[in-house]
Amino acid sequence: MEALSHLNPKARETIQKFSEEMRSVFGKNIISILLYGSAVGDNFDPERSDINFLIVFSKIDMDILRKYTGVSGKWQKKKVATPLILTEDYILNSADVFPIEFLELKENHVLLYGKNILKDLTVDLENLKLQVEEQLKGKLLHLRGGFLDSGERKGYLERLLTSSLIAFVPIFRNVLRLMEKGVPVSRGTLFRDFCSEVGLDERPFFRVWDIKGGKTKLIKEEVIELFGEYLSQIERLVEKVDSLILKGKVR
Repeated sequence: MEALSHLNPKARETIQKFSEEMRSVFGKNIISILLYGSAVGDNFDPERSDINFLIVFSKIDMDILRKYTGVSGKWQKKKVATPLILTEDYILNSADVFPIEFLELKENHVLLYGKNILKDLTVDLENLKLQVEEQLKGKLLHLRGGFLDSGERKGYLERLLTSSLIAFVPIFRNVLRLMEKGVPVSRGTLFRDFCSEVGLDERPFFRVWDIKGGKTKLIKEEVIELFGEYLSQIERLVEKVDSLILKGKVR
C-alpha cells in the first residue's frame, strides 16, 4: 500500500491489516478509512503510542457497532485505539461545532481507502476562534480542579500534567493558524515556536514533555513546583489569546 510507505515500519503491518479487516467485515458500507494522529508523523512511539483510525460509513446502526465489538479485543492488543466512526453527513454538518478537531483531522491524516471526505472540508474561522477560547478556558479550570483533587500525590500530578500537555497540542496548533503562522508537525518544534510567537516560557512545557517521554524523574516537591510554573504559563496564555480574540487581532 503506497500510502503507508513513509509511516513507521513497526506500525505499518498493523495499519494495513486493520484496514483490510475493516473492509472485509463492513464491506460496501465503508466510504473511507483514514489514519490520523501520531502514527502519521514523527511523534509515533511503538511502545507508547496508539494507532488511530477514522472510518466513514454510509450509515451507522447497532449492527455496525456490534460487528466492531466482535473484533475489537484483537486490535486493542495491537495498540489500535477504538476508531472514530462517523458518517459523511455527520462530518459535513459538524465542522462548525468541532472546528479544532476537524482541522486537525484534515491536516494530519493519510487516506488508506476510499473517498477523501476531509480534502475539501472547510472550517469557518469565527467558529474556530470561539472553540479555541472555550477549550483554553475549560482546560485551565480542569488543571486547577485537578490540583485540588490531587492531594498533592506525585503520580496523580504527573499524569495530570502530561495528559494536559497532549490535550493542548491541537489548541496550540490552531492558535498559530489563527495568527496566520506556520504550524510545525513535530511537537517539540511546536512548543518552541508557539511559545516564541505568543510570548510564553517554553521550559515548563519541555519539562512536562520529558516526564511523558520518561526522560526525567522528579521528586514530589519538584513536580509541585513544575505544576505551578506550567499553570502560570497557561494562565498567561488564556489572558493573551482572549485579548487577541476579543480585539479581533487573531485572524
